Amino acid sequence: MSFKQNMRKLERIQRFGVTVDLPLFNQKDVPEKKKLPAWIWDGKEISRRAYDAFKTQFAQKEIEYLRAVLELGGEATDNEIVDLLGWPPGYVSARRNALKELGIIVSYGKTKLGPSGVRNTVWSINFQKLYLIIEEAEC
Repeated sequence: MSFKQNMRKLERIQRFGVTVDLPLFNQKDVPEKKKLPAWIWDGKEISRRAYDAFKTQFAQKEIEYLRAVLELGGEATDNEIVDLLGWPPGYVSARRNALKELGIIVSYGKTKLGPSGVRNTVWSINFQKLYLIIEEAEC
């Protein structure tokens, strides 16, 4: 039997950066940080397409919060965002909660040890939801 590439899986990796509903093989080879989708991240910056869509859907501080999470590989704790942006913790949690209500920021129950020794929730970007919002903004 000849090898046939799974085009559905390739398309999902390109669009969403994760294979949420598909099995992952060789999980020991999967990097700790998720591969960011090409439609959102271009080099070291948010892609122009994504940024233009963000401007129509989100406030500037929410865009800055999203950018910070993306810089940290698509998932981060509030303390990591505070360190990166230099914002007070209340600003960070307010932006996260606004994006959480939209379903863009989610927690999968993962935690990291914070600077004070307390476990912090790791917040991740729901790339599927974000992609749908971008598509709606472009229409």
